[in-house]
Amino acid sequence: RTIVVTDFAFRTYKALVYYLYTGNISFAPLKSQRDPTTASKETDTISVQEDELLCSPKSMYRLADKLGLDDLKRQAFAAIRSDLSDKNIVEEVGSKFTAIPEYDAIRQMEIQILLNKCAAPGVKKDLLALLKKTMLGELPHATDTLLSFMDNVIPAR
Repeated sequence: RTIVVTDFAFRTYKALVYYLYTGNISFAPLKSQRDPTTASKETDTISVQEDELLCSPKSMYRLADKLGLDDLKRQAFAAIRSDLSDKNIVEEVGSKFTAIPEYDAIRQMEIQILLNKCAAPGVKKDLLALLKKTMLGELPHATDTLLSFMDNVIPAR
């Protein structure tokens, strides 16, 4: 069968070809995880060859899903999950990627992590800001994810 794929970064394709030949994949940190003040220091410590093979775990998750590469999709899922923390969970829950209906496994995993972390002071503040932006119509894509989160917070009778 033929699958036409045109909506991915060259870096993702390059990492895919490397994975298909070697079985190895290296993921870059989530953008929401990166600290802008240390970004240049990180690139100094990564060799040029390694850096060229790093790809976005979200982009690779999408591509692996599209191509039916389940093991690669699982690896990308694990990379996304491992990069989630108190500092970026709310941003990730409110992202357009998480809102994609076909990626319910990502959404449910992120909601579970948010449920576990929502009482932390920084997380609570960020979550309230996300709720406000969504209610004001600034982040309409986050509506269904936040409704799913609230469904887990409010117990059924």
